Amino acid sequence: MHFWSQTSVLAVAIVATVVLLSPLWLRGAVREPSGVLDALRGAATTYVLITLVLFATLLGGGYGSTSSLWMHLLVPLAALADWLLLGTGPRRMPVWVPVTWMVIPLVYLPFYISASERRPLYRFLDPDAGDFLTWVVMLFLAFLVAGYLVWGAGRLRLGTGRSTPATPRQTVRS
Repeated sequence: MHFWSQTSVLAVAIVATVVLLSPLWLRGAVREPSGVLDALRGAATTYVLITLVLFATLLGGGYGSTSSLWMHLLVPLAALADWLLLGTGPRRMPVWVPVTWMVIPLVYLPFYISASERRPLYRFLDPDAGDFLTWVVMLFLAFLVAGYLVWGAGRLRLGTGRSTPATPRQTVRS
Protein backbone atom coordinates (compact mmCIF):
# COMPACT_ATOMS: atom_id res chain seq x y z
CA MET A 1 0.00 0.00 0.00
CA HIS A 2 2.11 2.83 -1.29
CA PHE A 3 -0.47 5.25 -2.66
CA TRP A 4 -2.26 7.73 -0.42
CA SER A 5 -5.64 6.79 -1.91
CA GLN A 6 -5.19 3.22 -0.66
CA THR A 7 -4.20 4.46 2.79
CA SER A 8 -7.14 6.86 3.03
CA VAL A 9 -9.73 4.33 1.86
CA LEU A 10 -8.32 1.76 4.29
CA ALA A 11 -8.69 4.35 7.08
CA VAL A 12 -12.36 4.82 6.15
CA ALA A 13 -12.93 1.05 6.07
CA ILE A 14 -11.27 0.48 9.46
CA VAL A 15 -13.05 3.39 11.12
CA ALA A 16 -16.43 2.42 9.65
CA THR A 17 -15.96 -1.15 10.87
CA VAL A 18 -15.00 0.01 14.36
CA VAL A 19 -18.00 2.39 14.50
CA LEU A 20 -20.37 -0.35 13.31
CA LEU A 21 -19.05 -2.84 15.86
CA SER A 22 -18.73 -0.34 18.73
CA PRO A 23 -22.15 -1.16 20.25
CA LEU A 24 -20.71 -4.60 21.06
CA TRP A 25 -18.29 -3.14 23.61
CA LEU A 26 -20.41 -0.12 24.49
CA ARG A 27 -23.13 -2.40 25.86
CA GLY A 28 -25.57 -1.53 23.10
CA ALA A 29 -24.97 2.23 23.09
CA VAL A 30 -24.73 3.76 19.65
CA ARG A 31 -22.42 6.60 20.74
CA GLU A 32 -19.44 6.39 23.03
CA PRO A 33 -19.16 9.26 25.47
CA SER A 34 -15.52 10.29 24.88
CA GLY A 35 -15.95 11.29 21.22
CA VAL A 36 -12.92 9.25 20.10
CA LEU A 37 -14.91 7.42 17.42
CA ASP A 38 -16.20 10.73 16.05
CA ALA A 39 -12.65 12.09 15.97
CA LEU A 40 -11.53 9.01 14.02
CA ARG A 41 -14.44 9.48 11.61
CA GLY A 42 -13.41 13.09 11.09
CA ALA A 43 -9.82 12.09 10.42
CA ALA A 44 -10.79 9.41 7.90
CA THR A 45 -13.15 11.84 6.18
CA THR A 46 -10.36 14.40 5.91
CA TYR A 47 -7.99 11.81 4.42
CA VAL A 48 -10.38 10.70 1.68
CA LEU A 49 -11.34 14.29 0.85
CA ILE A 50 -7.66 14.98 0.20
CA THR A 51 -7.71 11.88 -2.03
CA LEU A 52 -10.76 13.19 -3.89
CA VAL A 53 -9.29 16.66 -4.48
CA LEU A 54 -5.74 15.60 -5.36
CA PHE A 55 -6.90 12.89 -7.72
CA ALA A 56 -9.33 15.24 -9.48
CA THR A 57 -6.81 18.09 -9.79
CA LEU A 58 -3.12 17.18 -9.68
CA LEU A 59 -3.48 13.61 -10.93
CA GLY A 60 -5.95 14.05 -13.77
CA GLY A 61 -8.93 12.26 -12.24
CA GLY A 62 -9.72 9.37 -14.57
CA TYR A 63 -12.61 7.32 -13.23
CA GLY A 64 -12.57 4.80 -16.08
CA SER A 65 -12.10 1.75 -13.91
CA THR A 66 -14.48 0.59 -11.21
CA SER A 67 -11.70 0.61 -8.60
CA SER A 68 -10.72 4.17 -9.45
CA LEU A 69 -14.34 5.32 -9.32
CA TRP A 70 -14.83 3.77 -5.88
CA MET A 71 -11.46 4.75 -4.40
CA HIS A 72 -11.25 8.31 -5.68
CA LEU A 73 -14.87 9.44 -5.84
CA LEU A 74 -17.56 7.25 -4.26
CA VAL A 75 -15.85 6.39 -0.96
CA PRO A 76 -14.83 10.02 -0.34
CA LEU A 77 -18.37 11.23 -1.07
CA ALA A 78 -19.86 8.50 1.14
CA ALA A 79 -17.50 9.41 3.99
CA LEU A 80 -18.42 13.08 3.64
CA ALA A 81 -22.14 12.24 3.58
CA ASP A 82 -21.69 10.08 6.69
CA TRP A 83 -19.88 12.92 8.47
CA LEU A 84 -22.42 15.57 7.51
CA LEU A 85 -25.62 13.54 7.84
CA LEU A 86 -24.91 11.08 10.65
CA GLY A 87 -22.19 12.73 12.68
CA THR A 88 -22.85 14.01 16.18
CA GLY A 89 -19.36 14.41 17.58
CA PRO A 90 -18.03 17.72 16.27
CA ARG A 91 -20.13 19.67 18.71
CA ARG A 92 -18.15 18.28 21.62
CA MET A 93 -14.86 17.98 19.73
CA PRO A 94 -12.27 20.55 20.87
CA VAL A 95 -10.81 22.95 18.32
CA TRP A 96 -7.38 21.29 18.49
CA VAL A 97 -8.58 17.82 17.41
CA PRO A 98 -8.08 18.38 13.64
CA VAL A 99 -4.39 19.00 14.38
CA THR A 100 -4.16 15.41 15.70
CA TRP A 101 -5.44 14.20 12.35
CA MET A 102 -2.03 15.15 10.92
CA VAL A 103 -0.44 12.10 12.56
CA ILE A 104 -1.27 9.67 9.73
CA PRO A 105 0.04 11.97 6.95
CA LEU A 106 3.21 12.50 9.01
CA VAL A 107 3.64 8.74 9.45
CA TYR A 108 2.88 8.18 5.74
CA LEU A 109 5.61 10.57 4.54
CA PRO A 110 8.63 8.30 5.28
CA PHE A 111 6.81 5.37 3.67
CA TYR A 112 6.13 7.51 0.60
CA ILE A 113 9.78 8.56 0.36
CA SER A 114 10.90 4.94 0.68
CA ALA A 115 8.38 3.75 -1.95
CA SER A 116 9.57 6.52 -4.30
CA GLU A 117 13.25 5.47 -4.34
CA ARG A 118 13.16 4.16 -7.90
CA ARG A 119 10.62 6.61 -9.23
CA PRO A 120 8.17 8.95 -7.52
CA LEU A 121 4.67 7.59 -6.95
CA TYR A 122 3.30 11.02 -7.91
CA ARG A 123 4.92 13.20 -10.57
CA PHE A 124 4.44 16.38 -8.57
CA LEU A 125 5.92 14.88 -5.38
CA ASP A 126 9.42 13.70 -6.27
CA PRO A 127 11.67 13.33 -3.20
CA ASP A 128 14.72 14.08 -5.39
CA ALA A 129 13.28 17.30 -6.84
CA GLY A 130 14.24 20.69 -5.48
CA ASP A 131 10.61 21.60 -4.80
CA PHE A 132 9.84 18.47 -2.74
CA LEU A 133 9.86 20.27 0.61
CA THR A 134 7.61 22.99 -0.80
CA TRP A 135 5.10 20.36 -1.93
CA VAL A 136 5.25 18.61 1.44
CA VAL A 137 4.53 21.86 3.28
CA MET A 138 1.67 22.70 0.89
CA LEU A 139 0.18 19.23 1.32
CA PHE A 140 0.37 19.41 5.11
CA LEU A 141 -1.32 22.80 4.99
CA ALA A 142 -3.98 21.28 2.73
CA PHE A 143 -4.53 18.48 5.27
CA LEU A 144 -4.84 21.01 8.07
CA VAL A 145 -7.26 23.22 6.14
CA ALA A 146 -9.30 20.20 5.04
CA GLY A 147 -9.39 18.94 8.64
CA TYR A 148 -10.73 22.24 9.91
CA LEU A 149 -13.26 22.41 7.06
CA VAL A 150 -14.51 18.92 7.97
CA TRP A 151 -14.60 19.80 11.67
CA GLY A 152 -16.31 23.15 10.98
CA ALA A 153 -18.88 21.66 8.60
CA GLY A 154 -19.85 19.17 11.27
CA ARG A 155 -20.18 21.91 13.87
CA LEU A 156 -22.25 24.11 11.55
CA ARG A 157 -24.62 21.27 10.80
CA LEU A 158 -25.08 20.46 14.46
CA GLY A 159 -24.98 23.98 15.80
CA THR A 160 -22.34 25.18 18.18
CA GLY A 161 -24.32 24.80 21.38
CA ARG A 162 -23.59 22.41 24.17
CA SER A 163 -23.64 18.71 23.45
CA THR A 164 -25.44 17.95 26.69
CA PRO A 165 -28.56 19.71 27.86
CA ALA A 166 -28.02 22.30 30.54
CA THR A 167 -29.24 21.37 33.97
CA PRO A 168 -32.18 23.49 35.06
CA ARG A 169 -31.43 26.05 37.71
CA GLN A 170 -32.68 25.21 41.11
CA THR A 171 -34.67 27.88 42.85
CA VAL A 172 -33.55 28.67 46.31
CA ARG A 173 -36.43 29.19 48.66
CA SER A 174 -35.97 31.26 51.73
